[in-house]
Amino acid sequence: MQKSGALIKKSRIIMGITQVELAKRTNCTQTTISNIENGNHKTDMHTISLISDILNIPIESFSNDTFQLTHRKLDKIYEYILDGKLDSAKHCLDGIIAFNIDDTITKGKYYFYSGYITFYQQKDYVKVIPLMLNAYYCFYKDKKNLSYYVWTCSYLAKSYYLINSYDESNYYINNALTIIHADDSIDHSLEHIKDAYNMLHYVLCKIKRFKDAKCISNLIEYRELAFISNFEIILRDHKRNRPDDVQFNNLCNYICSLGIKLPNNFQKLVEKHNLE
Repeated sequence: MQKSGALIKKSRIIMGITQVELAKRTNCTQTTISNIENGNHKTDMHTISLISDILNIPIESFSNDTFQLTHRKLDKIYEYILDGKLDSAKHCLDGIIAFNIDDTITKGKYYFYSGYITFYQQKDYVKVIPLMLNAYYCFYKDKKNLSYYVWTCSYLAKSYYLINSYDESNYYINNALTIIHADDSIDHSLEHIKDAYNMLHYVLCKIKRFKDAKCISNLIEYRELAFISNFEIILRDHKRNRPDDVQFNNLCNYICSLGIKLPNNFQKLVEKHNLE
């Protein structure tokens, strides 16, 4: 931290910014800024990011310190996950040391992404659950990030369903639905919220809670979730045999006619079975 502290002090002086002013702009105390500059304070990633922006210091300049660019890595992991690049996401995640993560939300994201990658790559749902539970408790304590709370509940619901623990699955479904129906701050168009709704919709359909499944589908402008879930259910039901190409074709054509873009993972399935 001493190397970065010296850089922060030098940049602050060059820009003519006092410790008091920098403290005010980063919502810290002057003592905290002084300790940072002297290398006596382990700064959270949010604060170091603010300092980086205010003093025009490239965030990469801090890469050799204990910060390890954790927030940047997690943002990149999020992008990799949405693009379906799980190998890249795992490689990026392997560079993060959980012990060095101070704030609860960042730690929650770390556990969630670990669970997400395990869910899809290893398909070891018993191993997924404790990771997702760690994420759940992080997001549960800080309800400012409700979209991640719902996302985590959805994967817990499906993981428990896949190991036949239906009571636990229903518990996390209900937790997610409570937030979805009670809070207007959730942006239903977010890609990770769509993924969460897809997980919930799938489990709700499998356990025949169709009324709740329909409510989730109706939260966004088009009923993408119902079609995608049906697509996944069809695949799962035919996992031991070649899927019914006619059924796949009809569903894909209907989705395309509505202008709905299939997520990457489902698009790959379409290509695999020559259903374009």
